Order: sequence, then C-alpha cells, then structure tokens
Amino acid sequence: MTYLVGAEAPDQPAGLRLRALLSRGRILQMPGAHNGVAALQARAAGFEALYLSGAAMSASMGLPDLGIITVDEAAFFIRQVARAGLPVLVDGDTGYGEALNVMHMVRTFEAAGAAAVHLEDQMLPKKCGHLNDKRLVPAADMAAKVAAAAKARRDLRRHVMRIGQPLIVQMAAFLRQQLVFQMHGRRPRLLEDADHVHDVQRLPIAGVAIHQQGQCA
Repeated sequence: MTYLVGAEAPDQPAGLRLRALLSRGRILQMPGAHNGVAALQARAAGFEALYLSGAAMSASMGLPDLGIITVDEAAFFIRQVARAGLPVLVDGDTGYGEALNVMHMVRTFEAAGAAAVHLEDQMLPKKCGHLNDKRLVPAADMAAKVAAAAKARRDLRRHVMRIGQPLIVQMAAFLRQQLVFQMHGRRPRLLEDADHVHDVQRLPIAGVAIHQQGQCA
C-alpha cells in the first residue's frame, strides 16, 4: 500500500532515486509497465525501476503509436505507474511540439512522478521508432529541445535522446548529431532501430546504447 501510506512512500524524488540505481555500475533492468497493476506486478517480481512507452500508452487507448496522445493523457499513465513507488523512465515522443512544449512536457511529467524522459528527433507527424520512412529534424533544432528540457527539469534524470531512423541510411546523420550534442554538453544515449549491431561496434562515440528493431502497437 505504498501509495496510500505516507510512511511507506519514497523519501527522495524519483529522478534522484534513478540516479542512485544507475550509479551502481551494472545493468538496470526496467520492464515496461503500461498501468498501475503492471507496475505493482513488476515491483512484486523484484524489479527496481520501470519503463513507460508511448506505444503502450497509445495502445491502451486503442490508438496507433503515431504521436496522437497528449501531454495530459500521458501524465494520467505516469501517475498510475509511479504509484508503485519505483522510478519510471517515460517515453516523451518528440516533446509534443517545439522547445516551449518540451519544457511544459518536462514540468508536467515530473509533477506526475516521472524519474526520467527520453526524446525523439523525428519531424512531426512522428511515427513509431521501428517504422520506415521517418524524417529527422535538424540537429540544431533537436539540441534546442534538449537544452529546453534540461532547463525545465528539477530532479529529472538527464534526458535520453533516441535516434528513430534506420541505421544504414542515417548513420552519418547520427554521427553529425552526436557532435552537435557534445557541443551543447549533451550526448544521445540510445540508437534505436539498429538492424545490424556489428555495423556500429566501431563507432567513435561513447555511452551509446543500441536498441534493436522490434514491433510497434
């Protein structure tokens, strides 16, 4: 009954608790939880952190993962999942607009209980990261979004940037964006939709995780 009993509630903000888990220097398993019951089940199974995906939120509403849901609708899911008392990494899609919209998203998500958020660099209308024919925004525009997100946060874990493009076609763009984000003091940490992991093993960049191709709702 973590949510109802104040004495059992976490005594630190979710972002700080996630930092502590990540600082241990080992892999942190974060299963997906699309509602409060799934979050409680994950906690009972021994997991220490959770992931809330945009595809899961959209599918729960009977919608495709095409950037249709709103900030407030996403916050409804965040509040449910966060009640389990575990830090939650939330899919922020493209930030629901431009830099000011990203700031509003960060403040709303953090108030709802999110520990961290990741952003995509797609042009609107966005698609699920595993679908074809996606388009990237210019690196400078995305850097402005990331800077806006960092300015808006309080305890939210440093934001993760997701590259939502097919690997072979967009490798050069990925490297260009990597350099731009380093100039702005941020690094993309997740290369999504990587069909050929061996092609990126020699990338001259550090701290980038690889998410192989999957399926979208």
